Order: sequence, then structure tokens, then C-alpha cells
Amino acid sequence: MSRPLQGKTLFITGASRGIGLAIGLRAARDGANVAIAAKTTEPHPRLPGTIYTAAEEIEKAGGRALPLVVDVRDNGGGNVSAMVIERLSRKLLGLDYARGIDFTNTYPQQTFLGHLVALCNGTTASDGDIFSYMFKQAKLGPLIGVRTWGGVVGISDWGPLIDGGSVNVPQFASASTEGQYVVESHGVDPDIVVEQDVSAVLAGKDPQLDRGIEELKKAIAAKPFAFPPHPADPVKAPEDMRPAAK
Repeated sequence: MSRPLQGKTLFITGASRGIGLAIGLRAARDGANVAIAAKTTEPHPRLPGTIYTAAEEIEKAGGRALPLVVDVRDNGGGNVSAMVIERLSRKLLGLDYARGIDFTNTYPQQTFLGHLVALCNGTTASDGDIFSYMFKQAKLGPLIGVRTWGGVVGISDWGPLIDGGSVNVPQFASASTEGQYVVESHGVDPDIVVEQDVSAVLAGKDPQLDRGIEELKKAIAAKPFAFPPHPADPVKAPEDMRPAAK
């Protein structure tokens, strides 16, 4: 049996259920290892699957799976927002088909074609602030939650002191395309404000996530996406070598 992805490793976000899980299962049947990045670790009363049940399904399909928990709220910073925004902003320019495989690939590769929302809160900070701002700038979808922390000035380590301490100097700041400083000391305002009610959180609910799911369902209903069907395989043989039409 052909296993064209044998030895390859795929990183799939949102793979605990739905199309992400479907892609992971197909990749596993083709021999791939699959890293599952999603936030669902506990069963949801209205949504099937967790990263762990997805990992079990993928391994039963013949692949090796690694479940990863991902939730960008309370993001304390880093330096990956540009990479994530670039990936989410990719525009579909074409499709790729392969003989004997029903799966449709995108060009550019890994172009995300679904609807998006982003969740933020008061401790979405630094590079989390920047991600939230750029998510809105790129018009990828609504930002949901409460205003972010508002600290995006980066620092540089200017070397050790003789007493063993160090000096960190504010050096890098974020600005808009109009050349105006943004985010610092204010944060990023969400498009849809949703407070995390303490009693709801203590009861195991997540109002921000629930609103995000609600917005996604509305967007999918209003504008569903589907790939066009595969065209018939081209016939390249000369006319006199082709089988007679039935």
C-alpha cells in the first residue's frame, strides 16, 4: 500500500475534531506523524472529541500522534506573532491534485480556508498584544474578549553589572503603517467585548470561547467553504492510442 507521507510530521491546529481531525486521520493513513494543537483537553458537553481522543483515532489509523494544548489567552509574549499572522493570512492562489489521492492541497501550502476568531483577555501581553492588533489589521476575523494588557515596548540586555545584576533598556516599539505608536499603555480593544463571569468560569464554562464558537457558526452558515470537485484525469496519450469510447 502506498504511504506517500511516511516519515513526515504534520503540525495541525484545531485537530481535536472537525476538518482538522479529518486531515490528521487522512495523513495518518498515508503514514504521517501528527502533532495535534488544540485547547480541548476535557470533553465538552456540546462538542465531541479532545486532543487525547483525536490522538487515539490517529494512532488507530496508522500514524503516530502528539497532542498539544494551545490557548493564546494569557499569552505572556514571545516573538512568533509575525509567523502566525503570515500563515493565517495566506491567500488561496491555486490547488494541487495527486494521482490516487483524493485529498486536495492548496497553493500556497497550508493555506487556511476556514473562518477565524481570536480570543484575548487582560493578560494577553507583549507579543500577544501585537498578535491581537495585527489580527485586526489583517481583518482575519473578530477579536473577542476584553482589552489586552498593553505592553509592547521591547528591551535589550546591555550587559552584566559588577554586582551580578544586569541592565535592560527599552528599545523597540510597535507603530502603525501611518507611523504612529500603537498598543503601548492602552492595549488592543476587542471587536466583541465578552467578560469572563467568575461564577460561569467556576462552573466550568467559558463565555469567551462560547461566543467565539457562536460567531464561527454564524460565519460558516453565511459563507460555507468547499473545494471544487476533482476534474477528470487528463488523457495524454495520442488519439490513435486511446481506448475506444464506450
